[in-house]
Amino acid sequence: MRLTVPSGVPEGIALTVIPFREDAVIGTMSLATLVRLVPSPRQEEDPRVPRAASGHDRRRAELRANVQRTLKPQKGKNIPDYAEYIAAGILGKHGSAWSTPPITLWPAGETAAMSDELIPDSGLRRLTVAADAMVIAIDGETQTTAWHDIYQDPESFGLTYTELGRGVRIPFELYLGISPADARQIFYDP
Repeated sequence: MRLTVPSGVPEGIALTVIPFREDAVIGTMSLATLVRLVPSPRQEEDPRVPRAASGHDRRRAELRANVQRTLKPQKGKNIPDYAEYIAAGILGKHGSAWSTPPITLWPAGETAAMSDELIPDSGLRRLTVAADAMVIAIDGETQTTAWHDIYQDPESFGLTYTELGRGVRIPFELYLGISPADARQIFYDP
């Protein structure tokens, strides 16, 4: 007996999104999805990583460096405070008076698939990002790094993985099919 390999079924990370223009969508995702989809910018900048990383990870780090500035200046100094702010918000210490802006993402290359509307006339769609996609945070890297820090050690922020999994949704916008030059321009725009 010979088994056939399934084809045509997109594999990867599924996101529920709504297009807001023909090359961009918005949505929310869990923290676990964010840390799997977008590597920690701090790790990608670690000078030891390129030597030990796979070819895919090195290429993603190089591409990120092409469209994003490093964390080293003021941006990097803000990460611990931002992580504390986010954790305090999750813990209810700010009440409703806290916010994190959407993280702006760019998958370099093609995504795996985009569904038809899930509910007619709603705009809701299922976007599947390929498991090997190189997804770059072109805006919101300080926040992305802070989220990674929280996820790596929630207890140090007074949180648990249960709390992070239950009530945390992270807003994002994602630009599809744009060039590295366009991604860099979105980062530099006011």
